[in-house]
Amino acid sequence: MKPITHIALGIDPGIANTGWAVVFRSVTDGLFRLCGSGVVKTQSDEAIGSRLATIIDGIKPGLIVADVIGVELVFFGRNVSSAMSTAHVIGAVELVAHQAGIECLQILPNQVKAAVLGKSRGSKALVRHFVNKLLNADIKNDHEADACAAAIAVLLAQKEKRCITAK
Repeated sequence: MKPITHIALGIDPGIANTGWAVVFRSVTDGLFRLCGSGVVKTQSDEAIGSRLATIIDGIKPGLIVADVIGVELVFFGRNVSSAMSTAHVIGAVELVAHQAGIECLQILPNQVKAAVLGKSRGSKALVRHFVNKLLNADIKNDHEADACAAAIAVLLAQKEKRCITAK
């Protein structure tokens, strides 16, 4: 049986803006605490390989401390190009997780929302509000807040010993 995870790196993938957050779950009081977070931005005139390298370099501090990574799966119905670019980011994150020996779980958007809202639907503003309450933080960026929510979702799933989604 695997040990229960206490430090998660949450990723909100995007080729232009990738949110990341390292969240800790205290063993003593069970509260969530934010260790660090941010948004990695890339330039649209750069080659895809360069953009992916920038994203990976930007999330590396989280890779050093995390026990598990939760990456939100993003679905686009209209823009195939955006979906493909986001899939590249998810693949790059999964590759570096594998290379670092860290489990990487894919989380559906409704599972991320359910973790912080208690329901599978809600606005980005509502997710950001509840993330700030749970972490006693003042996060203003939606990508960063979504990454925090992904980390919280993974930590809750680990605590309850249930699977998020298949890898």
